[in-house]
Amino acid sequence: MKLNDLDVGEICFTYFTTTHDLTAEYPAYAARRLGWLDVPLLCGHDMDVRLPNPRGIPMCIRVLVLYNTPRPQSSIHFAYMRGADAIKAVTGTQPRYLRPPDWIIPDDARHDLERQGYQLLTISSENPVALRDVNSLDYLCAGRNPSGCPKPSLTGGVLKQIEQREKHGVYTHILAFHELSTTVAVMPELISELKARGYRFVTLSEYMRIVAGKR
Repeated sequence: MKLNDLDVGEICFTYFTTTHDLTAEYPAYAARRLGWLDVPLLCGHDMDVRLPNPRGIPMCIRVLVLYNTPRPQSSIHFAYMRGADAIKAVTGTQPRYLRPPDWIIPDDARHDLERQGYQLLTISSENPVALRDVNSLDYLCAGRNPSGCPKPSLTGGVLKQIEQREKHGVYTHILAFHELSTTVAVMPELISELKARGYRFVTLSEYMRIVAGKR
């Protein structure tokens, strides 16, 4: 709202959807408390898509806002890069790497980001194996009744993927996780296991230099 200087009085309708693991309260209640008193609001659940699915993010709220404006869509600013600006404000350094949600991004947006100097992280088979993220699938282990969590465990599932990459002679890996309590809980075990196998942990910038030196 603030990013695009939107007026609450011009909102025609807002539709909230949540994943099925969010049941404590209606998102519309939060909007009412923010002052959206006259805006028609509706809540619903997302589609119950069969897991595993990389777009099946747990504990997620999506918001669709129908807004009265003469402005074209091209003039609307998306909050996609606010994280990069926040990081620069704290560290003084502009991030160079970006991972789109679910590794999915339209070609025009990808080209635009690349022109701005960003390198997009990916799981695409078009890239060398060392530059493909290892999708931990940790989102399948979250929630009250997780379904599709890697077997025999999240740690075991990640190690199995690493072993498959090692069979192809790849001993450098970018591991992709979400900020979930279930993921945080297994990190000590996973880190200890990887260190025991001779791995060390580096920054993403250093990783890219290491991989570039091996090409």
